[in-house]
Amino acid sequence: YTAENARIAASHYGAQLFDLAKNGFDSIPDLVLSISYQNGSLQDIGQKVNYGVKKTID
Repeated sequence: YTAENARIAASHYGAQLFDLAKNGFDSIPDLVLSISYQNGSLQDIGQKVNYGVKKTID
């Protein structure tokens, strides 16, 4: 990384990083992902869109 990359990242994410530093990591909700295996395919459970058996990204 260059100093320019760091400056751009700080200007873009600065407010979010400040809030994270102020509130701590415990303020971020955990991501819960459930996956099942059926018919030779992994499937996302409880997701709005899942990519299971014979499903592809269009």
